[in-house]
Parts: sequence; C-alpha cells; structure tokens
Amino acid sequence: QDSASSLGSEVAMGSGASQEETKHTYKRIVYTGAATPRDENPSQISVTVQVLGGDTTQISVSRNASIDEIKKMVPEGRVCCLIFKGKVLQGSSTLQKECIQDGDFLTAALGNVQKLQAIKKTAAWASDSFALLRCDGTVSTWGEPTEGGNSSSAQDRLQHIVDVVGSQSAFTALRSDGEIVTWGHKDFGSALGGHKDFLKDVTEIVASGRAFAAILKDGTVISWGDKKYGGDCSAVKDRLKDVRSLAASFSAFAAICGGGHVVSWGNEASGGSCENVKDQLVNVRQL
Repeated sequence: QDSASSLGSEVAMGSGASQEETKHTYKRIVYTGAATPRDENPSQISVTVQVLGGDTTQISVSRNASIDEIKKMVPEGRVCCLIFKGKVLQGSSTLQKECIQDGDFLTAALGNVQKLQAIKKTAAWASDSFALLRCDGTVSTWGEPTEGGNSSSAQDRLQHIVDVVGSQSAFTALRSDGEIVTWGHKDFGSALGGHKDFLKDVTEIVASGRAFAAILKDGTVISWGDKKYGGDCSAVKDRLKDVRSLAASFSAFAAICGGGHVVSWGNEASGGSCENVKDQLVNVRQL
C-alpha cells in the first residue's frame, strides 16, 4: 500500500494529474507489469516416470526428446514401453508430439507388452483404471483400487493370461487353460455368482459397461453381471449355439453363430434386439 501511494504521488507530480487520474494511471502500470508473458514452451521440461511395481523417477529433458530416449533414462532397467493417459507411446515419437507438458506423469512397464486395457469410460463416469498384459502372460494393474486398479486379490491366478477386457469398474482375464479371473467392483461384473463352475474351456471374452460374456469351447455362451447391460442371456440361450464370435456395445451383446446369423441381447436401446433387421443379418462375418 505504501509503494502504491508513493508511485501514485510520483506520477501525479510528474504529470500534474488529479488524484482520480493518478489512481487510474497506477492501475494501468500494475496491470502492464502483471501481464508480462511467461515462457509457455520451455525447451527443458520435467516429467515424472512411475515404474509399475517399482520406484518413481523425475527426469529433466528436452521437450523434443524421443520416447526411446526417455526409456533409457529410467534407472530400473530396460523399459519396454511408456504409457501416457492410457496410450502406449511409440518409441520414435517425441514428448512434444504427444503433447506431454512440464509436470506430467508417465507410466513405465518392464517386459514386452501385449495389450493395454482401460475400463470403459463415459462423460458421467470418469474413473480411471488400467490393466497391462505382458507377453509372458502376467498382468499389472493401476488406478482406482476398488474399480479394477488393484488386482492383488487375484495375482496368484493372473498367470498364463492370453487376454484381458474391462467393464466400467472391473476386469476379466482369460487364462491359456480356458479359465477366467475377475477382479474389481462386484456390481460391474467381477462377481460370477452361480456361473463360476460353468466357466471352463473359455475361448473368448468381451465386456459391456457392467457385464461380461464368454464363448465356451462347445460354442455356447455364458454372460454375467448387470442384467440391464447384457449380464443375462437366458432369453436367447437356446439360440446361442455354434457361436463364432462376440461383440459388445455399452449395454448389450451380439453373437455371430454358425451360418452367419446374429443373436443379440441386453438393452434394446443399445442394440440388444436385432429382430427388426434379422432378415438382413445373413452370412455375417464380423461385428
């Protein structure tokens, strides 16, 4: 306040301005100083790298550095991939191309990555959990613990995994022996209920927003989870034979059966009924 009064007096004395004019002049001086632009695009930025199951490292590097260069700076050993906002970054890309800013966090995975699966998100459901499947059949997870980000309760069975899919708040993994492993929120498909003993010899798994479906070796299908999201296929069970592949919307499932016809179930508004176009759905090869 003293500095303001002093500066205002100096301006008034030097210009012959009135007190009111002086006040506005002072405001202009302060505003001009506060509006001095900063360097919004520094050549060096600092990023934090979290190794899955390991330590956190802060790295200062040129924003033009390649992803491969960043990998070599992580002290825990050979990093197979870096992940930013759920995306596996290409080694030849750069921090600038990936829009990575000063202070951003990257996730580093050791070992060869086969698949990175995120939970399904909507505008009203912003939770983030991820599951990373490595080529050696192991899985790492992170994110919201109660919504699939913590797989510690299932880690002893997360071996020899060949696929992993996610609903909004749960994951299901398929083992090479045809068994499945689930974890996450029970209301989003992690609870198998009475289906547990029947989920043997599974060949394929898919997920809707709150349910899962699996093809068995004999060509039949089992689904579980929220019924409103396709978790109950009993109404079309007699038609789900010789199933070749499955697909899912957010709250429905569809299956291609032998002969190329399609069977769907779940929320009709999301594709759970294809009766109106069933005559067109012949010799279908892919959904």
